[in-house]
Amino acid sequence: MFLRILVSLSLVVFPLAPALAQFAPSAPETDSGLEIKPAARARTYMVAAANPIAVDAGTAILKAGGSATDAAIAVARQWSRCRESRCLARRLL
Repeated sequence: MFLRILVSLSLVVFPLAPALAQFAPSAPETDSGLEIKPAARARTYMVAAANPIAVDAGTAILKAGGSATDAAIAVARQWSRCRESRCLARRLL
């Protein structure tokens, strides 16, 4: 009998849990660290990436006379190599 009551209550309470969670007080958002900076400008070319090694690869392609597409491919390839090695290093630790 107790088990039947427990099961029937769980069938009523569990579907309501997400709706009840909306009324819980939420903590304020943390600072995102956004900084307003002036726009960057360049006279000849510009390469932007999350990894400085990837930026160097794109810059080298542009200095050698390659197109923006060539530089973008070099940046993506180098960036993916850096990401893979970082992931591999984390797995080994």
